[in-house]
Amino acid sequence: LFTEHLTSSGREYVFDFATDNLSELYKILSDDARMAQEIRELTSTDEMRSVVIDNMSYFANLTLISQKFVIPYRGLGTLTVIGPVEQDYQKTLSTLDLLAKVLSMKLMDYYRYLDGNHYEIS
Repeated sequence: LFTEHLTSSGREYVFDFATDNLSELYKILSDDARMAQEIRELTSTDEMRSVVIDNMSYFANLTLISQKFVIPYRGLGTLTVIGPVEQDYQKTLSTLDLLAKVLSMKLMDYYRYLDGNHYEIS
């Protein structure tokens, strides 16, 4: 029905903050399908924004901050930042919120363009 895409950068910087189970964390970060599944499980609430500090899994000593955004006519997408526990949460959350709003507006314009761009050839 749909294809899930995971775009990531800066994976190598996570190891500066993680201390436990580095080999398993590396395996998860290297496997996009597994990483998407982990993000989905940790952010499975109905909330549009969540901050998860999970000391029991591979993400020990890391924070998972996620912001859902509307994909017009399609559903919801998720933006996620994995970082250290000690960080500027206000700055990270406001940046994710702004990015989610801009992304939703751009996608709305894009899909509106696609819907209005039907030409019939006779």
